[in-house]
Amino acid sequence: MGRYYRAFFDSHTTYPSESGKVRIQAVIHNSTNNSNNAIFFQILRGSTAIGIGAAAGNRLRATAQSHYPYSDYSQTCTTIDFIDNSPGSSATVTYKIQARTWSTVKGWINRSNNDADAADYIARTISTLTLTELAP
Repeated sequence: MGRYYRAFFDSHTTYPSESGKVRIQAVIHNSTNNSNNAIFFQILRGSTAIGIGAAAGNRLRATAQSHYPYSDYSQTCTTIDFIDNSPGSSATVTYKIQARTWSTVKGWINRSNNDADAADYIARTISTLTLTELAP
């Protein structure tokens, strides 16, 4: 089984108050080199995973999963929209998005499996991470 890799996004915010909340929105363009596999994503607050699925046996816990509709030239778009209800301390907090694939599967962010220099059918895209402070 694979592992979560270093974060490819990170952003910092300061909680507005001890009872403040933060809305985390991400749009992630991604691809793999294997149509039978997916990319999994998780949100971190500092070094703690948040907004992940419930524990059940050996199943992976993730915030989102993207199954790649395999074509060497395609990307898929994964969206995340999560509200962190944990009380803040008026301290600066770092949120991160991490990705992982299954063992030997390669995954990419903002490009397709085939990254040839072909203007008609291969694109480089962007992904975004937006943090919105919500009033208590």
